[in-house]
Amino acid sequence: MWKIGPDRDWPLYDGLGLDRAELADAAFISVTGPFDDETEEPDDYRERFEDACRRGLDMICANPDIVVQRGDKLIYCGGRWPSSTRPWAGG
Repeated sequence: MWKIGPDRDWPLYDGLGLDRAELADAAFISVTGPFDDETEEPDDYRERFEDACRRGLDMICANPDIVVQRGDKLIYCGGRWPSSTRPWAGG
């Protein structure tokens, strides 16, 4: 799997027996949010998702929240990706 999300989310995958892979070698994508949720947003991943869509990779949203509030900021979560990437998949 290719995981999109901050390093602090790795414990979510403990004990699942999943192998980590780069996008080019992944069988599917799992997303909890951006790698850097302080600076990145879904559109920063556009090119990578276009490639994943061409390959027909499935994506699992491991955090369905769209945004969370951190102080006075709204931070994107994994739930933002399915709707934001759908147009890139041609649907």
